[in-house]
Amino acid sequence: MIWFSPALSVSLAILAMQYTKTLHPPGGAIALIANIGSDEIKSMGYFYVINPILTGIIILFVMAILFNNLSKNRVYPYRDEEIRHLKYGEKVCFWKKETNHSKSI
Repeated sequence: MIWFSPALSVSLAILAMQYTKTLHPPGGAIALIANIGSDEIKSMGYFYVINPILTGIIILFVMAILFNNLSKNRVYPYRDEEIRHLKYGEKVCFWKKETNHSKSI
């Protein structure tokens, strides 16, 4: 069963990523290294998997919040405005140029 463990772990990791629509190849690599890695890696247990993933998530989240809040045109969390449907022939302004809606589409 030892020879089957690396293939099974990578397969299950890829299956979980496909199911959640979050396919990321390093996820399969982490599962493989956790199985065929050195004794030091195996002694870390689940911490080997959680540590790089959690660190990456925290760094990515903090950078996204900083980037969105430091730029003038971005606000996080984004709230979409209500979409109003136009009536036939109603004029719309695109790039400060008034056009007739029926002709622009």
